Amino acid sequence: MPEKKGFSDAYQAAFASRRIVIVLTQTASATNGINLDFSLPESGKNMDLTCLYLLESRHYYFSAFQTSADSNDDMAHAGFQLRNLEKLLRAGEISRKQHQRFILPLMLNRKNEISRLNGEYKRTSDYIKNTAANVQQQVGRIERAWCEVPTAEIQLDSELAKDLSRFASLPIYTSNRRQLSALNRQLLDTLRERDELTQSNFFSQLMTPTQPGKLALDYIDQRLVPAIRLLREQSTPRDDIPLLWRQLGKAVLQHDLAWEPGKNAFDIDLELYKWACFEKPKLANTDGKIWYSPQTWRFFDKAAEGLRQYNPQKLYQYIQRHPAITDWFNRKGYRTSIMPFANDLEERYAFHPLVVQRLLMGRLGEEAIRALLYSESIITTGQVSNHRLFELYDFSIKNSDYRVDAKFWRQDTLDKADEEYQQWLAFGANQEHTPLGLSKKLAQIRAIEGNKTKLVIANFVAPHANSQLLGFSHQLTPVQNPYNADILVLGGCVTPDTVSVETPGFGQLKKIINQNIMERA
Repeated sequence: MPEKKGFSDAYQAAFASRRIVIVLTQTASATNGINLDFSLPESGKNMDLTCLYLLESRHYYFSAFQTSADSNDDMAHAGFQLRNLEKLLRAGEISRKQHQRFILPLMLNRKNEISRLNGEYKRTSDYIKNTAANVQQQVGRIERAWCEVPTAEIQLDSELAKDLSRFASLPIYTSNRRQLSALNRQLLDTLRERDELTQSNFFSQLMTPTQPGKLALDYIDQRLVPAIRLLREQSTPRDDIPLLWRQLGKAVLQHDLAWEPGKNAFDIDLELYKWACFEKPKLANTDGKIWYSPQTWRFFDKAAEGLRQYNPQKLYQYIQRHPAITDWFNRKGYRTSIMPFANDLEERYAFHPLVVQRLLMGRLGEEAIRALLYSESIITTGQVSNHRLFELYDFSIKNSDYRVDAKFWRQDTLDKADEEYQQWLAFGANQEHTPLGLSKKLAQIRAIEGNKTKLVIANFVAPHANSQLLGFSHQLTPVQNPYNADILVLGGCVTPDTVSVETPGFGQLKKIINQNIMERA
């Protein structure tokens, strides 16, 4: 733009107008060496800009290629990014597992997984160094002093400030500090001092009470789950365990924090909020934002280094995107959103992250998938024909051979399951220890319901839009035609995009189920 005819005159005229001039530029443009000086109207001397707003750093170090029917640049783009991925591996910035995981997404131009790669890259020191190098150039734009600038003001985005603070603590900065310009040194030193001051507040954080969810772990992991396993091993059925488990799941889906179980054999006699929830920080009620430490289980109303944001509302965004799911939830009285709060209890308490992980996510995934099937006239039931089947799967498809174990897994859980399967194959595919115990689970189900029974492992939200249906034998060897498979695995029923649609794999699953229902009729 500065080379464009007439630009310099227009640029200078803006400053001659005696008004405040704001220059907007992209991150990349701000680092390419262009001088932004101007002439003072009174003296004619050159002057630099006096204030710099750094609003963001580069978002995409790895990017999806914008495909074009007439272009062959997509392979060159993929090759360039694969070389960058290899450089990170050689530098020890990513593990071999991470390297292998992202090769295929880069080759196939999978946008969501490339975005995830960017997220992992932004945790590396390489990203921090690149960001600092860019900022050094940007700060240099206002440091080319033709005449003295008494005060230069620099405003930083909070995330960018955090990244630069990390750079200021690296040996590469402390060892080479003198090679940087005075203004860059002043900026980084100020950020480091501020960070050290923040660290001094560590002891004040220790005064915040811990809420480790001990009762939740005790009730779920030590009482209910072992009782369910024992129930499957007994010859005599019991109604109290399934009844309590279902009532608890319903209370969680309804956010009924005042729910209290009736008399039971497990001594669980407290209202739900007293054992399944944490008490929110008092100031969090103003904007609803909460952060916590998974190491100490302390909850705060402000963000800080090492804290995670507590945001179960994002789970409900997938529920809200599908009218079929929201209709299903509304008919059953389940919540489709955490906000707005329904009562005083909800304003003071929220489900503990351990309860979100152990109860809420699984129940959301189960009910959402049942809703999607129901919208296609595929009827499901959560009732089992025998107590020894309880919680071996979540629901069955009526008038079919299919039993469904529903999941609401995050990307890291899906990656872990895939890694477990690959390692199982690499070490000889021991049939006694199949991944996720799938072969054993199917054998237990078939021992009661017959050898025609088939198992579906279905995850609610897919990691990418092209999620496919995979078929396996009862020994967990791949089967080319999913209809002939004993075990079906679907990485996602709906896409993760803002405008969420069903995946190709879910469409195939519906066809297989309907074909099976017709053949059994």
